[in-house]
Amino acid sequence: MNQDELHNKIVRLRKLIEQKKLLFRGPDDTIIKSLSKVKLDKNGKVDPKTVDGTVLALLKTIDIAENDEKIL
Repeated sequence: MNQDELHNKIVRLRKLIEQKKLLFRGPDDTIIKSLSKVKLDKNGKVDPKTVDGTVLALLKTIDIAENDEKIL
């Protein structure tokens, strides 16, 4: 996935969390910890080097879920 696509997916993920469509146990949740490590580069886009496997797996899950309108 290219940087623009990754950036858009991370923005979408954060919106889903803000809208409370995705809920986590709290600040100690592994996913929340991983998301907190995601940083932007000098151009304001997500720096792919700061996105770990946990976040990438969640992005894939969201892609699948959004194709099934019953889930999200």
